[in-house]
Amino acid sequence: MSCLHPSYPQGHFTALHCHPHAQYCYLHDGGGIITGRGEGELLVAGQICFIPAGWEHEFRVLRRSRLSLLYVPTSARTAFGPLQASPLLAGLFARLSELAEEEVKGAYLTVLGQELERADPLAARIPLAGALDPRLLRGVTPKIATAAYRSGVARKELIEIDRSEERRVG
Repeated sequence: MSCLHPSYPQGHFTALHCHPHAQYCYLHDGGGIITGRGEGELLVAGQICFIPAGWEHEFRVLRRSRLSLLYVPTSARTAFGPLQASPLLAGLFARLSELAEEEVKGAYLTVLGQELERADPLAARIPLAGALDPRLLRGVTPKIATAAYRSGVARKELIEIDRSEERRVG
């Protein structure tokens, strides 16, 4: 099991890629869209998403984001999607990046892995096929909105931002 704690600026885009191990993505701050294989999820701060091993995906950052990425060699999970983030999981992820001692970090990762396997799929998902709450788009620049629109996660609000940008430029 390994972990990374990247931060991405607003507008960052990771090209389509996959990993040999399953990945849990916890979003500490910010927001973005994970898409791949015709599916997608809007992630906001405090959410966890599971990405199966070998699943091609990309991440578009809508707001400056700080993440914890946990890679696990095996998982009983097989389906992409968000998970319930219990207070225990949120607390474990919050502390994980601060741990320096390998023995303590190893113990944390063991507990974190067990809790992630127990986490239920998120019941109230943010559907990408419907309209996004406009409050989620505050501060999203037209260029980012256009990129999200072209990636296939178009929403009424994104289309409107795209049109306003065309009117401003054109």
